[in-house]
Amino acid sequence: MPQAKAQLQDLKQAVLRSGKSPTLVTVITECVELLEAADITIDEFPNDVDGHKLDGTGNGIRLYLPAPARQFVFRVSYSKRNLGNLVHEMTHCCVEVAYRNHFLNYPVNVAVDCKIVPRIDQHGNCLNNAAIVKALRDGAAEDTRFEKVGVLQGLFDRCEFQFRQNLMMTYNGGETTYTLSRRDSSDAFKGKLREKLVYAKGPAKEGQGGGPHIDFDTVINHLLVWMFQFGYPKQRSMFSRTEPPENLLFLQLEEYARENHELRRIHTTHNRGVMATEHDRYDRVVT
Repeated sequence: MPQAKAQLQDLKQAVLRSGKSPTLVTVITECVELLEAADITIDEFPNDVDGHKLDGTGNGIRLYLPAPARQFVFRVSYSKRNLGNLVHEMTHCCVEVAYRNHFLNYPVNVAVDCKIVPRIDQHGNCLNNAAIVKALRDGAAEDTRFEKVGVLQGLFDRCEFQFRQNLMMTYNGGETTYTLSRRDSSDAFKGKLREKLVYAKGPAKEGQGGGPHIDFDTVINHLLVWMFQFGYPKQRSMFSRTEPPENLLFLQLEEYARENHELRRIHTTHNRGVMATEHDRYDRVVT
């Protein structure tokens, strides 16, 4: 965890120095504060030695372990040095602390809407999570998020993402120094952004991630990090009267990230922070 926390703090300082995105600062701060407050184990998947790789995936799961304080316990894995991926997985955890409804990206009333008792194995894994999520899903909330991803896709289709060659960004995190180089071509970067937008829009396969119900907040924050790392928003040319389409996409991502964060903040405060006091309906099974 110390390395992940250091990387997030370095990214936060880079955003602050740039003055480009107060919203991204808020998102990163939320992730760091949760790392400090909750019981989170973080694993890094290997990455390439260059330190720049947009491929890779991760996971963020909740472990329902008995504890006197009923504190949230998470296990997070991410692709090493892929800070977009790390913020994505940490956002899953932030969503769960805020809404407490098996990682759905919006609030529902679990006590009223779900009659399924979580079946927990000896390691704290919820064995019937997919069934619970299916029972809790809110069509209206998902339609709104589906439409917002459509807005992003419309803006995305106008973007070109033309990079200057050999432009690099370096972070120094604690004892670890690594470099994010821009060796990916514009087409490769655009392809990765497209994949994430498709992932957010779904539909997801049964029991898997993706879709607006489970990966809206996460993908918004993920793309915001990637676009900042690749130099967006860019300064508008003095000869241009309009914003570049890439900047418009960044600004729309910021707006959605700000809305999502505010909704999570309200519910986290209402639910008394990281204390998981309402989760005491478990069927603990030995497997």
